[in-house]
Amino acid sequence: MSAERRFVGTYKMADRIVRIESFYPLIHEYCKGYEWPAAGSPASAPKALSLGTSNAISTAVAAAASVIHAVASVSSGAEGCDASSVLQAADTPDPESSCAAPAPDIFVSTTPEDIAYEREHATEDMVFSDDYFEELAVHRKISTAMVQYDTFLFHGSCVAVDGEGYLFTAPSGTGKSTHARLWREYLGERAVMINDDKPFIRIASATADAGAGCAEENPAFGQPQKNASASGPAADTDPAPIGSPSGSSASTAAAPRAFIYGTPFNGKHRLGTNICVPLKAICILSRGEKNEITKIEPQAAYTELLQQTYRPHDPALLAKTMELLDQLTFSVGLYKLKCNMDPEAARVSYEGMNGK
Repeated sequence: MSAERRFVGTYKMADRIVRIESFYPLIHEYCKGYEWPAAGSPASAPKALSLGTSNAISTAVAAAASVIHAVASVSSGAEGCDASSVLQAADTPDPESSCAAPAPDIFVSTTPEDIAYEREHATEDMVFSDDYFEELAVHRKISTAMVQYDTFLFHGSCVAVDGEGYLFTAPSGTGKSTHARLWREYLGERAVMINDDKPFIRIASATADAGAGCAEENPAFGQPQKNASASGPAADTDPAPIGSPSGSSASTAAAPRAFIYGTPFNGKHRLGTNICVPLKAICILSRGEKNEITKIEPQAAYTELLQQTYRPHDPALLAKTMELLDQLTFSVGLYKLKCNMDPEAARVSYEGMNGK
């Protein structure tokens, strides 16, 4: 591990700007397709920095190593500055320049201690390299920081159909990825793989601002939805914001809405798309000889959903995560599916979650 060379990249995940500084380039390979500014612009490629220079960013990062620092979200750069000039301003700051590097919402920098922690807590009986453990450390830090933005990581496989998300979850090895593949085969081009392992779920009120990121990343989001939330009210209801006092107009407030996002952390087969859609339903899978689906109540689903949710160590963030999960269970349709590996399983689950 070299202390003289660091890799830096800036990405957009779940509507948040995330800046990552790492010892190894592997995490930046994972994040391809999530670059910010968009891939192809001069500012989008990860940069190798020397910590021995007087570079302002390197100095600041070295002093703040291992800190996840959430700051106020800002626009994509100073007015009149293109991507290349913003990057230049970040690398070689010029006090006379009007181009300032935009502040990230989340800043992640790894340390040797982070890598050692992941190695010590590895569950597999396999030997991995330090760059793999660093990727795990970055993944953990981003997932922890996202909670303050009403967003949490969930273990499951998600497919979008006609602009709405269907999330399949179960313990590893049950067949989530297989069932998602059956959906893609059954529905053809209508089905888009969002994430095959660890998507982000954001809980938001049903205001225009709540879905702004989805509208930006997925133009189809702006189209009217018949039922954006299987158990919630129509999308045009104007609710009170999440966290509003109980004395506000609760009688007219709609249930929160859930949005699901692709992430770079999309499983061993690397299946996913950098888009966001409203989440319509969650289906808990189990193996069975016969394919049958049942709609369930939130209290019947909560324990199994909690087991598949990333839970931060910090007590306050853990409490916030559980609150978000509770809101999720009242925002989407919840189902249990007993299934086999036959293509009929896709038809049964799709029709069952769409009232057919």
